[in-house]
Amino acid sequence: MDYSKAIAKIAWEIPTTELRFNNPVLWASGVFMPIYNDNRIF
Repeated sequence: MDYSKAIAKIAWEIPTTELRFNNPVLWASGVFMPIYNDNRIF
């Protein structure tokens, strides 16, 4: 079983991951990224 694909599929099925190309997220490290992932829900 490919666990990475299974985890990615679950992450898309529940609202934990968003792509924000027009409004990137500022991470605590100070880096802007177009991917938002809320692990609290996951």
